[in-house]
Parts: sequence; structure tokens; C-alpha cells
Amino acid sequence: MNTGKTIAVIGSGISGISAAWNISPNLRIILLEKNSRLGGHTHTHSLNFDDNIINVDSGFIVFNRPNYPMFIEWLKELNVAWVKSNMSFSFSLNNGGFEWSGKSLNAVFSQRSNLFSPSFYYMLFEINRFNKLAKEVFVNPKIADNLSIHEFLSIKKFGKEFCNHYLYPMASAIWSTPEMKISDFPTINFINFFNNHGLLNLSNHFEWYSIRNGSKTYLDKFLKKIKTEKNNIEINLNKEVKKVSFLKDGSSLKKIKILGFDNKKNSPFQIVVDGVVLACHSNQSAKLIENEEPSFKLLKRIKYQENTATLHSDESLMPVRKSVWSAWNYISASTSSARPTSLTVTYWMNSLQELITKKNIFVTLNANQTIKEEKIFREMSYEHPLFDFEAIRTQSEFNNIQGINHHWFAGSWLGYGFHEDGFVSGKKVAEMINKKFIDFV
Repeated sequence: MNTGKTIAVIGSGISGISAAWNISPNLRIILLEKNSRLGGHTHTHSLNFDDNIINVDSGFIVFNRPNYPMFIEWLKELNVAWVKSNMSFSFSLNNGGFEWSGKSLNAVFSQRSNLFSPSFYYMLFEINRFNKLAKEVFVNPKIADNLSIHEFLSIKKFGKEFCNHYLYPMASAIWSTPEMKISDFPTINFINFFNNHGLLNLSNHFEWYSIRNGSKTYLDKFLKKIKTEKNNIEINLNKEVKKVSFLKDGSSLKKIKILGFDNKKNSPFQIVVDGVVLACHSNQSAKLIENEEPSFKLLKRIKYQENTATLHSDESLMPVRKSVWSAWNYISASTSSARPTSLTVTYWMNSLQELITKKNIFVTLNANQTIKEEKIFREMSYEHPLFDFEAIRTQSEFNNIQGINHHWFAGSWLGYGFHEDGFVSGKKVAEMINKKFIDFV
């Protein structure tokens, strides 16, 4: 049953792809992407080393079974293979002046002077104390109700070594957010995430995975399925949407007009549809819709952190001691007690992915020193949402406005900012659209 209705999906990150995939085949779908590639933060780079092509990811990299159930089910549907990954973490301060890693007992004490450091032992003690206390908060959230993580840590008198050399750097690396802004995160949400991802345990951590041959593999399988099974989906690259207008007859919505610019043809375009999914970042969506829409004010509340990512092979952006090298490496140049306003994290891609090469390959966010030009492969810019109290409150308010004037919002920013959040968000919106246009036809 073809309804003759058309839905536009703006943005081809995981949220837009999930929405397009899960919307009924009885609806025509026009997927609009401003860039020349699909995927958003799913970003794979093909590098040639000695006539051997290596696919390296710089955005979405890893996932686990407990926290990515719907995404994994979809990967199975697409017949996408994955391999075991490594999620070890290290901290390096002031060019190796202080370093440690949690990947093994030997790595914890890779800097042998830490064996004789009372403050280091106290940090380890406080890691255990925090984990126990956080589990109490998880069971009884009222303990930390309306407290930021900074306020909670201050009230519970956690030391600066624990905060500055462990918890804040780890959270900063997880959310790609500077420590100064991490400290504003609501304690309950912060702890819920750590608990759900097994980060409050000193052992029995979750098994993590990366997609074999790079995350673009699932994009390739998605495109193949569209050609063979999902022929109601039309993909348009290089189509940058500029404005979404609601065409009404009095108070009754008739159609939605989308104005944009074709970056390849260098010319404007216009389409008219029956519904639209804005599957881009909330700050981008705010630029597209009219100010009087109820969603506009909500979209403006969520703030973002812009990060520069560099794909390279310069080992100077890693910890000084190779025994400390981990999958995620927080590199700090700050020697003050103040929380840094920027972050530098280096991902060791050989540890995170199945890369068939002897060459060490890294992705560094916001390098705090110059990377040797001859060792740089690519430079990219990404934006990541900031989950302060206002953002968390705003998420729940979106439930009340989804579908007004036949426009819906999808994005990982409606969850914790990760791939499962994006996929679930797109799927939920698709279910709303199916109910609106299919169930009552």
C-alpha cells in the first residue's frame, strides 16, 4: 500500500539512517545530506601503506553488547562483522612528568616513582571509594539529586589527584568535552552512564568491539540494501538544507517546503513533502526552522563543543612511556589545580581497530602541540553535545513536541551522545511517523 506521502530526512548520520531505515516502505523517503559522503560521525579513512589499504575510523569507533542492543541487531540484519577491541585508558601529564594506565597492574606503576607516592596510592583508594559511593547513588539517586558532578565530588571531599588525574580526564575523553564543562554534568546522569558501561568495576569490564574493515562497512551494506530491498529511500548527497517552512491553510498544515543548495551543481533546490525528520545536531536544526515553532527555543538550549581531530602517525602525541600506551590516552599539559578548558586525547587506532600494519596510527583530538606535518594524513572537525542540567531537562521536553506540524527530531543528543542513542532516536521517530501516516490510513 503506497500512501503517496513523502518524508524528508535531513542528515545522514546514524540517526538519519535509522529513521530512513525504519520508516514504513509505504512512504517515500528523501534523505538529504549536505556533505559528499554519508555517515556523519561514522567516518572511515582509507590509507595506503606499501600498497596495502588500511581503513581507519576517526569518529564512531567502538561499541559493546549491553549498551548497544538495537544497533547490534541492525548490524546483524545487515550482516556486518565486528572484532574485539581494547578500551584501556591512560593519563599523561606535563610531557611524561606523571603517567599511569589502567590496562594492567604493571601499567598502573609504569612510572616506578608512583610505587613510593602516597598521593598516588590515595588516588587509587579514592577510585574504589568513588565506585562504591556511585553504586549507592545509582540505587538511591536522591543522594545526589540536582548536584553537578563537581558539587558532588566537593561535598564528598574527593581529592584533586582523583579528580584531575582520573575521573575528569576519563569523562572528558568519553564525551570529547573539556574538564571544565564535564564538571557541570548532572551527577545522576554521569553515574548512570558509568554504571551502565561497567566503569564502576575494577574488573569484569565489558567486551568492546569495532567494525571489521572500518565503520563505513555498515554504510556500504546499508546502501546495498537500499538498492535491492529498500527502494523507497532516495539518497541525495551534497544537498544542504537552508530552511524548513510550514505551509498552512489557517491553522491547518498542508505541506512542508524545504529550501536548500546543491553544493555539487552550485544551484538552489526546493522540495515539498508531507513530513520531515531533522536528524542533524540540534544547533543545526535551530538554524533551519522558524523562530515561532515550539521546538526552536528547545533546540537553542543545547550547547556543543567543537573538536579538531587529526589522523596521523606522530608518536609525540602519546604518553612518553610506551608501557603506558593505551587505546585512549589523555594528554595534559596543565600543572595547575584548575580544570582545563580544553582537552587533548589521542586514540591509538592499532589498539582500537584490527589494522593490518606495523605502523602506529593515531587520532588526536585538539592536539596541544604541533604535529609533524609529514605525519598528518587527515584533519577533521566534529561537534559534540554538552550534557549539562539544561540539556538533560530539554531532552525530556522534546517528547511533548515531536510531530507538531509534521516535523520530528532525531539525534544522539537526545540520549548520551553515542551511536546507540542516535539509532534508537531515529527508530522512535520512524515509529511515530508510521503511526501518523500508516496506521490511520
